[in-house]
Parts: sequence; structure tokens; C-alpha cells
Amino acid sequence: MRNAAIACLILVVLILFVSIITALIGLIANQVICLLITGIMFFLAAFYTLLALIVMHVKINKEMKTCSTFTEIPLAMCECYTMYPDWSLYVAWMSAILFSLTFLSWWKLSSLISNNST
Repeated sequence: MRNAAIACLILVVLILFVSIITALIGLIANQVICLLITGIMFFLAAFYTLLALIVMHVKINKEMKTCSTFTEIPLAMCECYTMYPDWSLYVAWMSAILFSLTFLSWWKLSSLISNNST
């Protein structure tokens, strides 16, 4: 499950790099379609961040509540590895909210530029 969360977050980083390039092209060339695509990329970044957070939430809850396999595990071994939500989880939630707000602002900017050019 950890690999799925890492894959989602790597995809978010790639989406952000591409959206920066697309946003610069859209702002310099005054192209509305580039700004719309940038907004959609930020929406996808928010979606994949939330997907990674869901994977982390399931992993944390599964490991805290159950410690079992097909065989009996001693209690000392169950307590040696535990996961706790810390600052990185809160930063991820804040970034998902920020990506959503950024999507709305890019969408509004593209509609303003579209109305000015007509």
C-alpha cells in the first residue's frame, strides 16, 4: 500500500512541473486553453493527493487496529512497528486544499481572459 501512495505523490510532483510550464505558456502567450489545462492539472493534483491520503489513512487504521497474519504474532512484535499520523499528513491535507483553491483560481482567471478577448 505504501507504494501506491508514493506513486500517487510522484504523479502529483510530475503534474505540478508540467502545470508550471503550461501556465507560463498560457500567461505569456495569453492562451485561454493553456490556462484551462493548468486548472485541470491542479484538479488532478488535488485528486491524486487525496487518493494518496486515503491509502495512508487505510494503512494507518489497519496497522493500529489489527496485528495478525496466518500465524500467532507475539504482542511485543506488534508494538515494535507502529505508524502515527504526524506533520506530513497535515501538510498533505493542506496541499490538497491548496490545489483545489488553485484550480478554482485558474478556472476563474481563464474565464476572465476569455471574456476580455471577446
